[in-house]
Amino acid sequence: MAGKKENRMGKKVKGSKALRKKVKEIGNPAIIFSFDGTIMDTEPAIFASYRHIFAKFSKNRRFTAEEENKVIGQSSLRMLKEFFPKEDPDELLKEFRLYQSFHLNDLIQPMPGVEDFLKWLRKHDYPIGIISSLSLIHI
Repeated sequence: MAGKKENRMGKKVKGSKALRKKVKEIGNPAIIFSFDGTIMDTEPAIFASYRHIFAKFSKNRRFTAEEENKVIGQSSLRMLKEFFPKEDPDELLKEFRLYQSFHLNDLIQPMPGVEDFLKWLRKHDYPIGIISSLSLIHI
């Protein structure tokens, strides 16, 4: 069985030569990235937006490190409802997004190494896609 190896399930799998042949036949697979936290470091912008909301809607409460950990990967609307149950969630979200629209570009940076990696993928003809919960104008 030259050229075949066992996977973790004990099944025989074709070697990398067969995989390279298949890639040549069908082309490189598409690589899809999340914009937030994978392509760009958006945490500073997210945290600044929440700090702004807390300052505007809760004069005697600050956005804490514990709350920072809580919001990562969560829906802004859901978190705003949780933090400010007596406020209009649509008004909170509108203010949150307005703040981001003015400050996002100043507060985010590419993740380390991502630019070189994306250039490498393009050079080697990998189709690239990006997904995000942000508005298209911010990507």
